[in-house]
Order: sequence, then structure tokens, then C-alpha cells
Amino acid sequence: VKAGEALAAEDSRFAMHHSPFSSMKEVLRGAGVKPGSVAAVLLDVGISSPQFNDTSRGFRPEADGPLDLRFDTSKGVSGYEFLCSVPRDELVRIIDDFGEETGGFGGAAPRRIADAICLARARGELP
Repeated sequence: VKAGEALAAEDSRFAMHHSPFSSMKEVLRGAGVKPGSVAAVLLDVGISSPQFNDTSRGFRPEADGPLDLRFDTSKGVSGYEFLCSVPRDELVRIIDDFGEETGGFGGAAPRRIADAICLARARGELP
């Protein structure tokens, strides 16, 4: 972001827009860009090692830091906020639907993981 801001300050042809790719048409229209007048677009559509290595983001389990887990920290709630408020049954469903557990405890792995999280939450021990 800092490099992009510096480039925008040096070159009036360059502008940064913090928006989802799906809203590009609206963003360009809002910026007064006419159809067919754009020669190039530079997109940042991935995650970088510095994001994973930043302990304030919470992506590295071996590093101490807040449990954020968002790629875009300006939107949504952090992982910590989510775990503090999600009902146990919803947490079980999420782990079952999106987790990579194969049901090693007779299909009970999502319930056991959710129970451990809920117990830590009740004790005030979430990271």
C-alpha cells in the first residue's frame, strides 16, 4: 500500500482503489474513467508472506499475537470476535462443512473441536 501511495503521488496516471475485483466497473465509473481508456490494471489479488509473517494478523499458530485471521482487516470481525460470539452448534457446522477433519473420532471431531473452543471461551482463555 505504501509503495502504491508513493507511486500515486508521483504519477497522476496511477490511482489506488481498495475494493473487491467484482466492483471494478463501478469504481472506475465513479473515478470518471471512460470505457476503453484504461491501458493497464495492476491487481493485488493474493496473500503475501509479509501478511502471514505479521504476528498481529493471527495466521501463524506458532506465533503469539491476536487471533485476527482476516485478509482485509478493515472489514468484518476478527477471528477472536467471531469465536467469542458464535453459538456452539453453528461452530460445529462450520468446522464440519469447511474444516479438513476426516472424523477421526467416529465422526465426532467437529463437535470435539467446537467443545474445546467453547470451553476455552467460557474460561476466558481464547487467544
